[in-house]
Amino acid sequence: MKLPKIGFVSMEFGLEDEMKTYCGGLGILSGDIFKSNTDLEYEMIGISILYKKGYFKQVIVNGKQTEEDDLWDYKKFLTKVDKQFILKVNNLEINYQLWKYEYKSMASGFVNCIYFIDTDIESNTENIRILSDHIYPWDKTIWNMQEILLGLGAIDINKQLNLGIEIFHLNESHSAVLALALRNEFSSEQEVREHLVFTTHTPLEGAHQKMEINILKDLIGEDLTNLIPKQLIVNNLVNYTDLCLYFAKTSNAVARRHKDVTLAMYPQYDIKYITNGVHTGTWVCEGLGKIYDTYLGNWRIDPNALRQIGVVPDQLLLDNHSSNKQNLCNYLKSEGYDFDPNVFTIGFARRTTGYKRADFILSQIDRLKSIAKKYGKLQIVFSGKAYPTDEVGKQLVSRLIEAASLTDQHLSIAFVPNYGIKLAKTILLGCDLWLNNPMPPLEASGTSGMKASINGIPNFSILDGWWVEGHLEGETGWSIGQDLCVGDLCKLYETEDLYSKLENEIYNTYQDKAKWVKLIKTCIALNGTYFNTHRVVQEYYLISYLK
Repeated sequence: MKLPKIGFVSMEFGLEDEMKTYCGGLGILSGDIFKSNTDLEYEMIGISILYKKGYFKQVIVNGKQTEEDDLWDYKKFLTKVDKQFILKVNNLEINYQLWKYEYKSMASGFVNCIYFIDTDIESNTENIRILSDHIYPWDKTIWNMQEILLGLGAIDINKQLNLGIEIFHLNESHSAVLALALRNEFSSEQEVREHLVFTTHTPLEGAHQKMEINILKDLIGEDLTNLIPKQLIVNNLVNYTDLCLYFAKTSNAVARRHKDVTLAMYPQYDIKYITNGVHTGTWVCEGLGKIYDTYLGNWRIDPNALRQIGVVPDQLLLDNHSSNKQNLCNYLKSEGYDFDPNVFTIGFARRTTGYKRADFILSQIDRLKSIAKKYGKLQIVFSGKAYPTDEVGKQLVSRLIEAASLTDQHLSIAFVPNYGIKLAKTILLGCDLWLNNPMPPLEASGTSGMKASINGIPNFSILDGWWVEGHLEGETGWSIGQDLCVGDLCKLYETEDLYSKLENEIYNTYQDKAKWVKLIKTCIALNGTYFNTHRVVQEYYLISYLK
């Protein structure tokens, strides 16, 4: 059976640490899905925008986050396509060029490509050239134009390069106007649905953009906006997510719980779920990879092989983690922090914003210090960027930096800036426990905890997102609070549960190395074999692409 060629359209792709084509979790997921398609030898074309100044470089000045351009050598990773393109958007002509990234399967040498759109050329006006500056720019007008460029550009690239894309997969609703471009090509809505699938990634309001119909008409023209079904225009606004859900043949959320949350937001649609995963070959650490190579065969192509982790000698896993922990301590020393590789260490690293509650474990600092004293010593490392206009997030960054200065002989806290792929691996792999405490039900999925699990690092998390599916109390980690608990009273219970389990359960298990190594193996065997993008990709074909 011949599988359809997929065009994966995403505002960001996280592929390599030095490639500044991503911001956070959405981009990392895009990159991981792309890599798994290639490893499995499924044809996929990625389409995105080239951001020559990246997201931003996080610079800490007087305990506060500031931002600088994050320039990178894109020519080191990408090759220029020998062709010039002109995209007509309403009465505007956008000249653009393409840069191609090739990813080769680690097993077979099979290659897939991602095309990055570059508008930074002399024939364009300055307001068009800057579309290739930053990912998610703080100027909303530029952001809106980037989304239109991506959606309409994806259709144009497919035609101009004769790529033969059969199904466009919209990874979040940024490029929703692509659906209108397809509708302009086909004679019916049903035909559009044969060529479009959609994934929504979060219930947060910012990801469900509402555009004034008159503004959209000025941007893309009357011909395309007239194709928007009248029932989707409410109070002169069109919701991009609504537009994608309407025109897609299948739409999915990114975890079982997230499906329920999304259906409550859009009850008129049939929304499925495909729980996220991570690319095993990328996120398993080098040392553990060598162990897997010796004992588990072709685990890079078949992550199900990880369920045989029981054959690996316990001491090999413990020694591997000790080495990773020493690497983390060495890195932290270069950042001015004196961490001990023999001390129990907790990690928390992700985008710093209000609902993720980065400082939750610090809410009762005296109790935390008391627990640390009982342990003998306790170490916590934080990292994460706040979006430049997110003042709450920036305040959280400052709070974490301040906390790092309040450490004593029993409690050590570190905050390190510029969280990215390389730093994620250093922190994830060197910690003993991965902490996650978002405000439910706002965690659609989350993937950093999956990366921890696949390396044998247990999670300590709110029962939201993927953890509802990956959690077995005391076996793959621990829960914080009650399932399906939302509201102020829940916060009190979560706080008590966090400190109580940290004091009375987690550290006791850690001190018993036989119990701890069993926990490591269970994380790998259960969560590593399921929460991977090889499984995600196969589900996309079964549930979405081949429907």
